[in-house]
Parts: sequence; C-alpha cells; structure tokens
Amino acid sequence: MVHLIIPCAGRASRMGELAREVPKTLLQVAGRPILARLVEDVIATGVGVRVLTRPDDVQIRAWAQRHGSKVQTQQVPSAPYGTLILRAAGPDQEVAAVDGDLAMPPGGLTNFLDFASREVPAVDLVIGVTQIPWDLGPTTIWWDPHSSDRPIGRGLPSPAARLAGLYWLRPAALTRLRAYVDAGHTSYSAFLTTFSRSETAAFELGYAYNINTPDDLAAANAHAAQHEEVKR
Repeated sequence: MVHLIIPCAGRASRMGELAREVPKTLLQVAGRPILARLVEDVIATGVGVRVLTRPDDVQIRAWAQRHGSKVQTQQVPSAPYGTLILRAAGPDQEVAAVDGDLAMPPGGLTNFLDFASREVPAVDLVIGVTQIPWDLGPTTIWWDPHSSDRPIGRGLPSPAARLAGLYWLRPAALTRLRAYVDAGHTSYSAFLTTFSRSETAAFELGYAYNINTPDDLAAANAHAAQHEEVKR
C-alpha cells in the first residue's frame, strides 16, 4: 500500500496577510481548504496519509485530528523537499508525495494514485503534470511528451507540461533519493532530472495550481468556479 506524504511545513511568506492567521494549506479554493481537497477523496480508499507540519503549526494538526487515525501528522524542522520525503518514508515503501499547497480538480489525486498503482507498475517514478501554453516560455521544471531522451529537465521548449508537485516514488527511486541526499545535494528539481525516460511516467491533470502568491489563489478559485460543477 502506498504511503501518501503531504509536506505542509513552509512559512508561506509570499502569501502576505492571507496566511498570517491561517496556514496556506487551509486557505480555501471553491469553498474548501486546499488540504481538504487533497485528502478527503483519498482517505476513503484506505491510503495512509501523513501531513508534515512545523512544530508550531497547531491549526493543521487540529484539522487532521478531526479525521482520526486516517490522517496522521508528523512535526518536522525546515528541510529541503527530498529530505522531508525521506524523513516520512519507511523502508521499502512506495511513497506518493504531493505539495500541500496544490489545488487540482476534484478527484485528481485519487485518479493519480490509481494510475500510478495500476497502469505503470514498471517505472520507478510517476509525476503529475499540467499542460502549459506555447507563450509562457521556459520556466522551472518541464516534462516534454515529445522528447525521446530526457523527459524531465530545466528550460525545455514549449509545448510541454509543467510538474505539478505530485510524485509517486517506488523503492528504487527512494533509494536513489537517499543516495542523492547523503551525497550532500539538496535540489529535488535537480534530482528529478537524473531519471531516464524509461524510468518515468507522467499523469496529466486537467489543471493544477501551486498556491505560492495571492494571485495563484485567485487564479485557482477562478478556474474552479468556471470548471467545477457544484452538486446541489
């Protein structure tokens, strides 16, 4: 069974006043906290969920406690992303990691986990991606569906898909990550570029917003209002 890890230990400094009283992952998209949108479709499937929080973040821990044993929390000091994954992962596990500030379609995380577990059992790493337009230009991390030799990397030309902050690491990938961290490296983005095409698979989300600024939150809410049907 996969173990789902959700790092929520950032300071959200770019959110300004919006995250002064409420942790960023508890800010609302379409009337629900971001963390609730990630978790509540998943816990019914029996997947173990562990939310990584700062020691002083009592609001996230209180939110998790309302879900009983289905959502565990783990207090962690500030650390690079790959180190956080390793601290929460057990030996010989398959681990899914999703950014705690990721807003995606309802059921998107459940669909990703199903895809990774059932459709592509032979690869070591599965990534969630979202399509980006031609005119955006090179940015951050890309996965190019048309590349024959290096599907993950920095600055690949459009059209491509940007990583959404959603990963499934099988034991071989976790072993490689541990060796990478033990060697003194800290960039998780650079770590991802060490995988070959044959070791990876990509799952395309309809949309995904990493909520880093107030503008990101506004865009996610606008998209949700336009594309998510409200059940009455």
